[in-house]
Amino acid sequence: MAKAPIEEKQELGPPIDIIDTVVLGIGRFRFWIIPFAAIGLCVGLAMALIKPNQYASGGKLKIEFGQRESLTVEQLITGSRRPVPSNGKGGFGMNDELTLLRTPEFYERVAREVGPDRLTERIDPTRFDTSATPKYLRWQHKLQDWWFNGPKSNDPEKRTTLNLDSQAGLDAARAMITRGLRLKASGSNILSIGFNARSPELAQDVVAAAMKVAIEYHREKFTEIFHTEFVVARIDEAESRGAVAKDEYTKHKKDCGFYDIKAQRETELNNRNRIELALDEGERMLGEISSEKEHYAKLLETTEPTIMQPFAAKMGPNEIWVQINQDIRKTSLKLDGLKLMFKEGSDSYIRTKESLEAKLAHLQTELEGVDRNVEVVASHEAEVPNQRYLEIQEKLGNLDLRKTQILDNEVRYNERLKEIDAKLDAIAACEPDHQTMQQQINSAAQEIGIFQQTMRQQEALAILDVDEALGNIQPIADAQYKPNKVGPKRGQELLMGLGGGIGAALAFGILRQLLDRKLRYPMSVQKMLGVRVLGVIPEQRSWRRLGTKLRRQAAGA
Repeated sequence: MAKAPIEEKQELGPPIDIIDTVVLGIGRFRFWIIPFAAIGLCVGLAMALIKPNQYASGGKLKIEFGQRESLTVEQLITGSRRPVPSNGKGGFGMNDELTLLRTPEFYERVAREVGPDRLTERIDPTRFDTSATPKYLRWQHKLQDWWFNGPKSNDPEKRTTLNLDSQAGLDAARAMITRGLRLKASGSNILSIGFNARSPELAQDVVAAAMKVAIEYHREKFTEIFHTEFVVARIDEAESRGAVAKDEYTKHKKDCGFYDIKAQRETELNNRNRIELALDEGERMLGEISSEKEHYAKLLETTEPTIMQPFAAKMGPNEIWVQINQDIRKTSLKLDGLKLMFKEGSDSYIRTKESLEAKLAHLQTELEGVDRNVEVVASHEAEVPNQRYLEIQEKLGNLDLRKTQILDNEVRYNERLKEIDAKLDAIAACEPDHQTMQQQINSAAQEIGIFQQTMRQQEALAILDVDEALGNIQPIADAQYKPNKVGPKRGQELLMGLGGGIGAALAFGILRQLLDRKLRYPMSVQKMLGVRVLGVIPEQRSWRRLGTKLRRQAAGA
């Protein structure tokens, strides 16, 4: 009879204790230890194979501390010769010497002496292989050559090397020297220098360069003669680098079209703020115009375009009176001209005079009965354009004109904003290069100032301290060439991989046991339910096979 698994419920209580979990988990999954150990062993083997060989080189310097090393810089400048202990033991010692050398300036000078290209050049692990070299070692060296160097290329431009003129390359080289160079005091006045590299030649070169720089660095700090060649060369180099940076900076500014990033950005931002304020003001005015147009449109609807206007009677000259008056003047003129036309006293004169006088009297009588002015136009009412209506129409037209002007201004403002945004984007794109080049110029100027100050200080110290000898630091063991490798320890890598695999197998078994929610053991039932187990029905494989056989027979029938 097959045994049905008993699922553990959350309400059964707390799980089994950690000791049972560890013991039972390791026991259940003990067969996983071998696969995990094999995997760890393979990982350790891979790590051991891909790690390059390491070669060591070392050298020693002997330092004899004199009066100069017992004086502070202030005492040297002021001319005081009374030694002042700096380390509590009576003067400058090896610990102070190590502190003096373990500085970024020292490591940088060593990196410059060796050269970044030399530090990162390709190392061929197969260069020492011969026909007598075991075949498995030659295959290992070929694998390392492919892993570290990749496909070989004879094109110098395709090789990845560090450039001494590049600040990033110099920083990387200095980091390699800082991380790998060993400075250690051996006794009271012996300085040991060591370095491990992928080739014995490189290790020897680095140690030789470090010894040379240590001697120069110590003498520059503590001897009476100051060698200015290095500082002058560094000043010239910094000046050259600064001149190149200035030329590139000038060309970059000309190409970008921005000479003062900060001022031009502020100008463009101010222009943008003014335009945005003008746009906001335009939006406000458009709102006011819309309200006014709505008001005047309603007012126009209630206003008549024409009105009836009364006109008063209009008086003018009477044409009849005017005609009679003209006839009177003409008759009077004729009467006055009779003496010229006729002889006075003659019959014709008398008859004509009497006729004209009678006519003149008749006209005057007729004129007296005629009004001089008469009514030309009678009083009446006429339909005329309403001036209020015309004023409202004119107001609406002015508002439309103002609206058109504001919209046109908004179009121009938006185009101007696009130009400003494009210029600000160009400024943002150029700014990092501007800042980098400006930092290079400032760095070169700062370096020049530092070295000039150092030169002045060292020259002053040399004048004040002329009685100290140069032979207080001498090499007693040159950089050694050791073709025998010192690492890596591949056996240790294999043991670490094996131990890691076994540890991973044990952790896997314990984790699986912790995550298992089934009741598999009598002690688990007893702890979960709090009752004693009376008996256990063992599950045998023969019963399982019998049950399977019976089910097949039943299915066939």
